[in-house]
Amino acid sequence: MASSADEIDDSLYSRQRYMLGDKAMKKMAHSNVFLSGLGGLGIEIAKNIVLAGVKSLTVHDIKAAAWKDLGTQFFLKEADVQSGRNRAEASIAALAELNPNVAVKVITDDLFANSDLSFLSNYQCVILTETSLATQIKVNEFCRGKNPAIQFISGDVYGVFSYVFCDFGDNFEVADLDGEEARESFVATVSKANPGIVTCLDNRMHKFDDGDYITFKEVNGMDKLNGEIHQIKVVTPYAYSICDTSGDEYKPHTDGGIAKQVKVPVIKKFESLAQQILKPSTMMLDFLKDPMADHLAIVALLNFQDKHSRLPRIRDEGDAAELVSLAEEVNSSLVNKQNSLDTEAIKALAYTAQGCFSPLTAFLGGVIAQEILKAVTSKYTPLDQWVGSNVNVIGYFINLYHITITDNDLIEKSNLNRQFLFRPKHIQKPKSTTGAESAKSINSDLKIVAHQNKVCPETEKEFFNDKFFESMDLVVNALDNVEARRYMDSRCVANQRTLLESGTMGAKGHVQVIVANMTESYGSQQDPVDEDVPYCTLKSFPATIEHTIQWARDKFASFFSIKPTTFNKFWIENGNAVTVLQKLEAGEQPEGVIQVVKFLGYRPTNWNECIATGRKKFEKYFNHKARTLLHIFPRDSLLQDGTPFWQSPKRPPTPQVFDETNDLHTSFVISVARLCAFISNIPVSGQDLEHTNVISIIRSVQVPEFIPKSKTIIVPAIATTTAAVSGLVTLELVKVVKAAPIEHYKNCFMNLGLPLIMFSEPGQAMATQIKPGLKFTCWDRWTVKGNKDFTLQDFANHFKSLYNLDLSMLVHGVRMVYVPIMPGHMKRLPQTMLSLLKPASGDEYFDLVVGFEPPNEDDEEDLTAPPVRYYFGV
Repeated sequence: MASSADEIDDSLYSRQRYMLGDKAMKKMAHSNVFLSGLGGLGIEIAKNIVLAGVKSLTVHDIKAAAWKDLGTQFFLKEADVQSGRNRAEASIAALAELNPNVAVKVITDDLFANSDLSFLSNYQCVILTETSLATQIKVNEFCRGKNPAIQFISGDVYGVFSYVFCDFGDNFEVADLDGEEARESFVATVSKANPGIVTCLDNRMHKFDDGDYITFKEVNGMDKLNGEIHQIKVVTPYAYSICDTSGDEYKPHTDGGIAKQVKVPVIKKFESLAQQILKPSTMMLDFLKDPMADHLAIVALLNFQDKHSRLPRIRDEGDAAELVSLAEEVNSSLVNKQNSLDTEAIKALAYTAQGCFSPLTAFLGGVIAQEILKAVTSKYTPLDQWVGSNVNVIGYFINLYHITITDNDLIEKSNLNRQFLFRPKHIQKPKSTTGAESAKSINSDLKIVAHQNKVCPETEKEFFNDKFFESMDLVVNALDNVEARRYMDSRCVANQRTLLESGTMGAKGHVQVIVANMTESYGSQQDPVDEDVPYCTLKSFPATIEHTIQWARDKFASFFSIKPTTFNKFWIENGNAVTVLQKLEAGEQPEGVIQVVKFLGYRPTNWNECIATGRKKFEKYFNHKARTLLHIFPRDSLLQDGTPFWQSPKRPPTPQVFDETNDLHTSFVISVARLCAFISNIPVSGQDLEHTNVISIIRSVQVPEFIPKSKTIIVPAIATTTAAVSGLVTLELVKVVKAAPIEHYKNCFMNLGLPLIMFSEPGQAMATQIKPGLKFTCWDRWTVKGNKDFTLQDFANHFKSLYNLDLSMLVHGVRMVYVPIMPGHMKRLPQTMLSLLKPASGDEYFDLVVGFEPPNEDDEEDLTAPPVRYYFGV
């Protein structure tokens, strides 16, 4: 995938590599894929698998570019339509530019006009779009007849309807069903029984599933379990059964033990397309819809197309009636007939089948591309076997005339693997402005403004203030952390703006629709709080991978972020070294001076010293600390009750001896050195690194020899999930523009690896009752307009006269402006709001938190109310 198929370009594929693993990546790099049909759906599929990095992609198309293609096929230009250019030939240059490691080829001949399909034997996966049902069945049978079978996928988008079908043959081996890290669980007890019952340490859930295979290690007493593989049956979330442990060969369990999940290959059996038409395995996407209804509609449409060599005419009642009749015929041929047909949906399909909804092509293109990757890598669970869907967006054609985007990041090489707006020439250029330019090259009518500022409290006044949000019709999130999502949610709620929230994590993705004054907000639901790890555990007794990751993050933040920041802040606040010395001589001790002196003591001044720092850190963290801990607590140490000190979950450390031939050790040292050089402003170029004899520098360090590379915490990402989520977000955006009712909106959670795609209706905004007849939701805000003479008493009187509520609390930010029980606060009532709140120049209003006296004296809690926006009126 770099110079050869077995070399992985980590700078390009790091996010995807973290998700798929090297074995799957290398399988993909040896795979040849054939794709027929390069319309809107076909180009989405092609784009995703080229970005993923297959060995070769052959695109086949016999159609010339048409005007309607420009609405979905982003690599076609008006000139291609005007010249009647073949769609595949017009797209190949842009496709090939996405990934130089992939060979992209074009075929424009009518390959399916005759019965000779032998050319398909050169491919491991065949995908058909815009192809007749008869051709699909013929190609599918050919693919099934090969040994090994060629994986077959077909799919299409018709207006707002779509489908995908997969057949990977009679014996398709799946090496890893979910792609997740193998789960581990600490053992508390193992019973001698038939079957033996394993319980979890500290009453923690094991998170295993029925039928999982596990292996044991570090079991004491019943040590025969160590290394054995057992299939388990879940008894409770905290216990599971294994084999018969009652025999003499299994000694009584004394303590310790770790159970780890073992990924066992599974054979999946698929049926042909012809069989599946009559007895489909359909995937449910929406609990409110019958998946068989979509299957009937799609098969009827394919039969109509085969019969007439065309799709139903737009809004043609005769064609619609015929499609309903064909659906009835399909239903009568099914093994499991449906009691009734959704004739309105079938007619809607007939009316709109000639259209193609671009958000739906993005979604389905991501789903199908993920199935292709499963086909060629044997990783993740394939689709079983049909998915059909339709969306409630009739009359959907819109145009967004003004888009504002912002991103403060620069383009890195790894970004090129996940989307198609950036090219190698764009590396180290701003994401926002580059993305805007690329988008306008697709649609020159687009009006797009690009900012390079982060949306956060620090930019709230200068850039993204309330007036900015009020100028937007809606907001779309594409953020990578919860804190930023909560902030954006709060800004949208405060300004009553609809928010479309989305995100991806490897094969997983989500979309949440937050419609102003209609649905709950992002902040209405709270994710479970992560458990805090005690510092002593992180320092001396890390027992899980989460502990070690947290330890590494803490060390990284301390050395490369907190300490340098403290150092820089110290000099900003205290001036130069002469000024600091004068303060010390005068008996002053500026805050942080001791830390700054220490930092100066070990800060390197050249590249060799940076290497030495890395080498010393290796010795400190991975050798000396382990040896010190074993000196204090030897391996045979006992607790006061006579039980071993080193028992699960505590495990004795193994001091690491630096090895200069170990790439992990040396790369760790170099990584630390480069970070040291960065924070110490020591220039180091790639040429310097190339000509530096790192080994000789390390040998000269006055400490044993080297350091392992700590694994970077990488967020897995892949183009397939990105495309699917982007399509769904845009689909919901159209509904927002159409002001659709709440039942039309859909939240989505997906895991394309399983595959799991679940739609649900957004929750309604919950109302809080202040008192009978007075309620509010998270979207509500009360407004009070004052003037320069408006007092706190006037403010309180406003609510008394309007709602008969007595003010009991007034807070601005973290400042308590008025709490009657606080000393002196009652004296503030005659004071003006201006004097109490002290607005800065330019502040027109403050958002305040208020509380009111409960109606009954026995009630202890104040009445809550919505935020109050107070306008100063001056």
